[in-house]
Amino acid sequence: MNTDKHIWDSDQSEIINKNIDERIIVNAGPGMGKTAIASARVVSLINSGSYAGNIHLLSFTKTAVKEIRDRILSDLDTRNDIKNFKISTIDSYAWNIRYQTSESEFKELKIGYEESIEDTIKKTFSKEEDGRIIREDFSTIEHFMVDEAQDLTGVRKKLILRLIQLLDKNCGITIFDDPAQAIYGFTRNEEFINKTEIQNNDQKYFVNSLSEEFVEFQTEYLKKIYRTSEKKLIRMAHSVREQILSFDYKENISDEQFDKIHNEIRSGGTIIENNIIKNVKQHPSALHLYRSRFDVLLDSQNLLENNIKHFLRMGAIPDYLNPIIAILFSNYSSNTMTKETFYSKLKPIKESSYLNLQNEWKLLFSLFSFDENQLDINKIKKVLSYTKPIELCLKDIDSNYSTLGTIHGSKGRESSKCILNIPMKYRIHKRTDFKEEARVLFVGASRAKNNLFIKEKQNLPSYVRYLFPPKGNGRVYQTITKSSVTTGRVEIGRQGDYDPLSVVSKHLFENVEQCLSHQNIYKQAINYAPIKVVSKVEKIDGKYYDVIRTADEGSTFLGSFSKYLNSDLFTIGKEVFKTFQGMMGGPQTKHIAIENIYLTGFQSYVLSEEEPRREELFDSFKETRTWLVPIIRGFGTIEFKVYGGGYKDSIRGMYGKKRRF
Repeated sequence: MNTDKHIWDSDQSEIINKNIDERIIVNAGPGMGKTAIASARVVSLINSGSYAGNIHLLSFTKTAVKEIRDRILSDLDTRNDIKNFKISTIDSYAWNIRYQTSESEFKELKIGYEESIEDTIKKTFSKEEDGRIIREDFSTIEHFMVDEAQDLTGVRKKLILRLIQLLDKNCGITIFDDPAQAIYGFTRNEEFINKTEIQNNDQKYFVNSLSEEFVEFQTEYLKKIYRTSEKKLIRMAHSVREQILSFDYKENISDEQFDKIHNEIRSGGTIIENNIIKNVKQHPSALHLYRSRFDVLLDSQNLLENNIKHFLRMGAIPDYLNPIIAILFSNYSSNTMTKETFYSKLKPIKESSYLNLQNEWKLLFSLFSFDENQLDINKIKKVLSYTKPIELCLKDIDSNYSTLGTIHGSKGRESSKCILNIPMKYRIHKRTDFKEEARVLFVGASRAKNNLFIKEKQNLPSYVRYLFPPKGNGRVYQTITKSSVTTGRVEIGRQGDYDPLSVVSKHLFENVEQCLSHQNIYKQAINYAPIKVVSKVEKIDGKYYDVIRTADEGSTFLGSFSKYLNSDLFTIGKEVFKTFQGMMGGPQTKHIAIENIYLTGFQSYVLSEEEPRREELFDSFKETRTWLVPIIRGFGTIEFKVYGGGYKDSIRGMYGKKRRF
């Protein structure tokens, strides 16, 4: 290992250099170097002669996986070893186990993550051939590592415990854990957690279950914070973590205990004005953290309306595939591409935060090389049609722009400047688990490297709602009812809201030339600031589409929203009138438009060869399978007009047999 790059303290060195067969739990707070030590431990094992393919490391997010992989790559004596090292997110790991003996390896997963993990667990017990192969594979692993173990709950907790059972007794294990950062909602939702709900779920910490089932684990402790040198931040972090760790995990804490932690976090920062425009201008690259998804959307909308570019980081926001993929391959039919062709195709595009020609070539070549000077286009399209490697996705943090996100969605992140939006105490419901809230605030406050700023938010309006299961997946909406008109705001831009096939569909363009012309318009608009757009229901070839166009005189076509979003809007409409009108089914309504939404950029889309809607597309796009897709988001304004009628009428809606909002 290259020791010139790192200076480790004695506690860190002891963990890094432990024997490969040792089983340990590393207990460490935020900023104490868990990620760096995980990377260094892998490097130490590989450089000492262990086969990289027999070392497996799991983490929660793609971002964490990329950071660990990059660290390992920079420190390995032989860089080729990284190709065999097994590192992935827990969900991806479960997917690979589930399909490793199946012909469906490269097909899109059609069930949810929870169901996939449950199925993986069942397969490990199977007496069939695939179950036997899984058990044999796990018996050859030499070292198994899990990061952020405090967040393991439910089926993910069951999965990891089951996989540890499959390991050989001589296999070493390293578990990284911090009970003070155990946020229940991290793997569920991002809103306030009811203490009764927590008690009704499996809330025994993973490491407690681990220690009960596998007594051979030893716990190692890290004590020093390296993320910051600011004494005020260090003092606050140590004090708050010590208090949180002293709580009984089975019991709630008192208002007074929560107040003490709340005030201590405030003392670690600087109180600033609650003005997002002013905040962003004064601190352009800060990480803004919020307790509520609604608060993120509200401030983001304010920035969009003022044409201020920024990034979002929270659950259900899609990973956006870098637009250079579509720029390179959307009208390219060859199976390989040389470096010279690569540069010539991208040269007309202005370099920006997402595009650096030299870096992009190196990255694509490292992942998809055909020979020493060419890219393998078939491999690129095959892989990108079913997954989006984090390396090829647009960044959600940039040194030139602010990032707004929920505390849950920003775990593992750090920023030189962090603006923490702390809720007022009276915003928290009397049944809220204060201990959980204390941990959430601690996670948020501990993201700062140099400066922690505190903004205290006002009460959540009572008419803010979330479309939680089984009715939806957490979409935020806000409603105001006045006489016969109901105006609401709805979160737009979640995973699945946009129909990526709509911009190359034969149903929505008169001919392929018109379609190609729009793709060229999109290329020219890639670097523009947020552009206001509007969505209206339009009848095209006898079918109704939620068509999106720019709000200016040019009214540029930008595709359409999906049936998934339409279904959520239908449900929201019913919920609105049940809440405000007191009707079981709600009166008949008409959805006029979705306004105050924005085009914030473009991403690439790569079509799967198994896509069932393939015949809707123009032939040229069926062949190249790649095109640019608009990124549309905002806290959009929707107006529902009430026409009266009962339950049956409300279902029929404005188009007779099928109601659309």
